[in-house]
Amino acid sequence: MWHNKKMAGDSDNKINYGFFSLIKIIIIGVAAILVLSALGISLRSVAESEMARENFSFVGEILDNIWHWLKVLIFDYLLRPIEFIWNSLNLDKIWLNLTSFFSNLKNGLK
Repeated sequence: MWHNKKMAGDSDNKINYGFFSLIKIIIIGVAAILVLSALGISLRSVAESEMARENFSFVGEILDNIWHWLKVLIFDYLLRPIEFIWNSLNLDKIWLNLTSFFSNLKNGLK
């Protein structure tokens, strides 16, 4: 242990925070649906409206363009320099030096 003092927020029992965040999301979703219902907004009519379809189509086109741009950036511009640097490294020599360093360190500590 790096410290012996109990820090603020430390707990002896382990809590699965992912599960509780999922429950929070479900509760917020149900609350949002109840609020929309109280305001008289039908989710079905909103989802099936022509304007919603156009908006989702527009957002889909934007995301498709961003994805295409990222693929071009990664595969056409960034991958070649990264492969060149990776292939120019002599990984066998680096690995040999690391293993000999750690074995010398281990033998020196005995």
